[in-house]
Amino acid sequence: MSASAAPDRAGPKPRRPLANENLGRRFYPERTGQGSSPCSHAPQESNESSQQTRLLLDTNVWSRLADYREQDQFHRFVRSSQIQVVIPPATLLEVLNSPHTASRRRIVRLICRSAWRHLPTEAERESGEFVAEVARLRPHWLKQEPDQRAIAELESFWKTRVWRAARDEAAGLLAGRQRRAAQSELLLREQRQQQAEWRSAGFFRTLEEVPKAIRLRRLIPPPDGEADAIAEGWQPGTVIEPWRLENLGIFWQALFTVRRRAPFTGEDTTYADWVGAYVDLDVACSDRADFGRMWLYEMDDAAMLRCWLRWAVRYGQHASKIGPGNPVDEQYSSYLPDADIFATADRRFARVINVVRPEAPRRCAVAAFVDIGSQKGGVTEAISDALEAARSSIS
Repeated sequence: MSASAAPDRAGPKPRRPLANENLGRRFYPERTGQGSSPCSHAPQESNESSQQTRLLLDTNVWSRLADYREQDQFHRFVRSSQIQVVIPPATLLEVLNSPHTASRRRIVRLICRSAWRHLPTEAERESGEFVAEVARLRPHWLKQEPDQRAIAELESFWKTRVWRAARDEAAGLLAGRQRRAAQSELLLREQRQQQAEWRSAGFFRTLEEVPKAIRLRRLIPPPDGEADAIAEGWQPGTVIEPWRLENLGIFWQALFTVRRRAPFTGEDTTYADWVGAYVDLDVACSDRADFGRMWLYEMDDAAMLRCWLRWAVRYGQHASKIGPGNPVDEQYSSYLPDADIFATADRRFARVINVVRPEAPRRCAVAAFVDIGSQKGGVTEAISDALEAARSSIS
């Protein structure tokens, strides 16, 4: 298929509005590349605990538990069912976006319970994947010693202080609502525009088409973009997996572009902070072509599972109705390796996860739809039924 007939240039836009220089814009899809399944060579990740099922709840399930006053009932169910509830900071931040004070306070009290296992942030997990691959592929980028002080400060905030601040309704956390809402709206506009372009071109209209697109879709630069693509790491005559190109653009923007201008703009530098605690970012970003080659050709997809999942879920979202929760849903997908079952009251999100999950390079959580509206027994009973169905599907 010629470049000029391609339905889009690079797939979905980067997941955060970090910069205007989206490297992916200079690549067209090459739909004739064969490629193998991303999971063809990957080892399978075993459950960390054979005795407990790790359960990740979507924010919509937590909110129903709190609104139905089933906090204690759910706690008893968890204790009697060999379940370990895992909860990410992303849940907390989404709850804090709610303008409804009474409901927000109930949910915050519930999710801040010490009975649940509080996970590291997706930024820490994804940065950790990147640093591990740097250690394997570009060890000379690493600092002689990690910046332990920076690491301790980041861990203290995200593991302890942010949860305490949420319970105390710290003004700083609540004030971030408008900024987070503006970022989400920008991403939604871009996703709707991309979906319209793809549908106009007849490119995957249903979720059932997504797995094949994930397996076979490859990108090439258009003729007038080859020089720029070469400068950014592309090797002439090769095709590129979309997840690699998109994450190259995201990490270059985070570690180079945004890091350099943040002192003047006040932009978020979380990824640069985490990676920079281990990697000399000036060295890593000194050769853009080498940085690009590592992402485009050398990174192991199984080692970069969370980055792969965020791309794949966002990719799949284009095949269904674009909803206001899409940006947070895509963020949640980074935590799927931390659980065995992800329970959500969003049927569409559950379908997207279960469509892309078999294509993932390593094992991750199966999605279970919690049909709360059809249950007379309440939210906890609906969760129990959803877990039973999910266990049956993966047994």
